[in-house]
Amino acid sequence: MLKDEFFRVISSNELNYYDIDLNDEIAKFDDETIKRTIIRYFETGGKRELVSFKNIQFLPEMRWSHSFSLFLLGNIVGKTKIGQESIIERILSQFNFLPGFNESRFVFYWFLCVLFHDAGYSISQEYRNREINLNWLRVSCHVNHSLYGKSVRIYPFNTSSDYHPLSIRWANHKVSSSPKCRYVDRGIAFPYKFCSIIENNKSVVTDYFDAFRNHDNPSYRELNHGIIGGEMFFSILCDEYARNFKEVHIKDETAKFDRFDYGMLNWQIQLLDVYRIIGDVIISHSMWRIPSYDNVNMYIEKGLDRLPRYGQRLSMRNPLLFLLCFVDTIDPIKYFKKHTDLSTKSILDLVDIHVLGNSIKIRSNEIEYLNYLKDGNLDTWMNVQVSEVIDNMIAIQILE
Repeated sequence: MLKDEFFRVISSNELNYYDIDLNDEIAKFDDETIKRTIIRYFETGGKRELVSFKNIQFLPEMRWSHSFSLFLLGNIVGKTKIGQESIIERILSQFNFLPGFNESRFVFYWFLCVLFHDAGYSISQEYRNREINLNWLRVSCHVNHSLYGKSVRIYPFNTSSDYHPLSIRWANHKVSSSPKCRYVDRGIAFPYKFCSIIENNKSVVTDYFDAFRNHDNPSYRELNHGIIGGEMFFSILCDEYARNFKEVHIKDETAKFDRFDYGMLNWQIQLLDVYRIIGDVIISHSMWRIPSYDNVNMYIEKGLDRLPRYGQRLSMRNPLLFLLCFVDTIDPIKYFKKHTDLSTKSILDLVDIHVLGNSIKIRSNEIEYLNYLKDGNLDTWMNVQVSEVIDNMIAIQILE
C-alpha cells in the first residue's frame, strides 16, 4: 500500500535535507501534524516568510496534506526511467547550468516547489468574493519583484553611502545604466530549453489571471492560485536573500553579496535563478489548461491562444513542471478528500503505487479512482499513455 511506500521513502533519508526526522509525521499523517512539519521544513531552511505571511491561515487543511503527499510521491514517481535517465536525473540536469552552484540533491528543488505549490489558495480564498485584478493583488500581497522582468532591484545595504539599490540583470536583457544603481549581471540566460508555457512573458500571465477572474461563466471564475503563489514565492525569497545579507553586512562590511553565510546556511546569488525557475513552474502548473469547447473563443479574444491548445501536450521538456503536474493529478489524497470524508491516513491504505521502468502502476479496489485516472483525459494534456483498468490496476507510461 502507499503508506508502506511512504515509509520506505522516509526511511531511505532521501528527503531528509535538513536533518528533520519525518518518521513521526508519516506514522500519524494527520492534517495538523503535516502542517507543522511543512512549516518546520521552511523555517529550518531559512525560508520562514514563505509560511508566515498573514494569509496562510486561509489555506485549507487538505492542501497541507496534499502537498506533503506530493513531496513523497515525487520521490517515488521521480524514479521512472525516460530513456537512460530517471525523471529526477532530468530535473538535476535542469539546474546544472548554474556555474558555481553545486546543489546535487533533488530534494532541495522539490521541497521548494511542491510544498509551496498550492500556497496561493490562501490568497484566493481570502479575496474570492472581491472585484480585484492581478496588479491590485500584487500590491496588496507586497509582490515587489517580478520573475518575468528584465531585472530584480533590491536594497541589500544599510550604510548611508550604499543606500542605492542593487539591480540583478538577467542575461540577454539590456538595461540602461543608472548612476543611482549598482548592477550585477547574472551572465546566464533563462534556460529556454526547459522553459514553461509562459515563455518568460509577464503579460500573458496577467491576461490569463484576469480572463478567468472575470469569466462570464461562474463555474470557470477563479483567482488563479498558481499565479498568485508563484509570484509570491519569487518575491518573498528575493526579499529574504537581501534581508539576510543586510544582517551579515552590518557585522562585516567586506561580506560579498554573491556568497555569504547566514543562519548556519550558505547563500549564493545563483539561488535567485533557482527561485525564478521554481516560481515559474508553480505559476505554470495551474495554467496548463486545455480550453473546453465553450472556452476556445474566449482564449482567442483574450490573446490566450499563446498558451498550449489541443495537441500540445506537456512533455519532459520541463521535467520539474512535468513531475509536479503528474503527481498533482494522480495524488489519492487530493482525489479522496474531494469525494469522501475519509481521514488522510486511511486513504493511504486504499492505493498502491509503484514504478516499473517508464511506467507507473497504480492498484486500488476503489474503481472510481482508477476510472478517474483513465477517463480524466490525462493523456490529452500530458505526454503519457494510459492503459485500460485491468484487475483493479492501471498503468501510466511516460513518453519522451
